Amino acid sequence: WLQTETGAKQLTDGGLDSMPTFSVDGAWIYFIRIEVSAAKFPTEGNVNRGRSWYDLFTPVLMRMRADGTDPKRLLRGAYTLGNSTWFYWLRQPTPSPDNRTIAVISDGPNPLQSDVVLQTFTPATKQLKSLNLPESTHLGHQDPAWRPDGKVLLYVKNSRDGTRGAPQIFRYDVATKRTRALTGPGYLAPAWSPDGRWIAATKTDAFDTNIAILDSAGTEVLRVTDDGESFSPVWSPAGDAVAFLHLTGTSVDLRMAKLDPSSGRWAVSAMVDLTKVSGLDGTSRPSWFVPADQRPATFPSPSGPSLAPASPSVAP
Repeated sequence: WLQTETGAKQLTDGGLDSMPTFSVDGAWIYFIRIEVSAAKFPTEGNVNRGRSWYDLFTPVLMRMRADGTDPKRLLRGAYTLGNSTWFYWLRQPTPSPDNRTIAVISDGPNPLQSDVVLQTFTPATKQLKSLNLPESTHLGHQDPAWRPDGKVLLYVKNSRDGTRGAPQIFRYDVATKRTRALTGPGYLAPAWSPDGRWIAATKTDAFDTNIAILDSAGTEVLRVTDDGESFSPVWSPAGDAVAFLHLTGTSVDLRMAKLDPSSGRWAVSAMVDLTKVSGLDGTSRPSWFVPADQRPATFPSPSGPSLAPASPSVAP
């Protein structure tokens, strides 16, 4: 679905599409489509135990135009072992600013030899490649987020503190291939501001989740919500708002926090319900596009306006 100022528009049907993400130029939407089938595979993955029938939910990395037309399959997460068939996960497709690389969370191409970790897919070569980043006790990664200049990729390294989850945002430098922790435990779902100076994220603890804003060093500078039921933020390409998912009862909706930097620090000036009782998919992070002619010449910032970057060159 596409939500605009005037209403919502359904882009696909079939009930098996999720995790949509805009390309930087707004021309394309990348998403995951599930293909349902049945096949035989070694019982519990053990070739010595014979084969059993399994229901398969094979993910497919898709791309379509922003109006829902011209859908194209880019990568199908199918795995074969002899005459047996299985699948590997493809989640959270996140195109780089130049559209040449797509960050995905996957255990492909061989799910028997990999955890679900951060990988990159290159459409031009059809190559799925693991970044070989450290993980904690096979818990894998999630939530990739490219910095607007494409030089840094944030992701979440999943971990545990006893029986509780302890997710942590890490920073991967594309040029040096080095990674380091950006935050301590308790942060996930990072989203860059359009000038690359700030990060919206989900702050989580044992009881609830809220939206926070961090500086580029990973220090929290604003707690946007305190309701305990807000998660998965996305920063407006205009730089003046953060949208996020919010749980009301059993229904997930989309909210927006308008941001004001005039006091010298970020503050929330208004909270807006973008949808009501809409039943959104809680595992699909929102993605936001604003046409270039509707963006400000400079981005708002607590330390003064910062220049809007030039539009990146985009490969189809």
